Amino acid sequence: SPEESITPAKRERMRATASHYRQTHNKLPSLWRIDVVAVELNQNGKLSRIELIENAVSEA
Repeated sequence: SPEESITPAKRERMRATASHYRQTHNKLPSLWRIDVVAVELNQNGKLSRIELIENAVSEA
């Protein structure tokens, strides 16, 4: 599933990217989160499911 493809390594890369972005854009709100949109297609390439995963990556 798309959710299972969010490995610990991918979470860490997203966290590092967000950290870098925040360091280079200093006028951002102090609270933030990373959401993921999971998209699943059927065998014909047609949309079968979309799911929003809020707070997919914590600040840790």
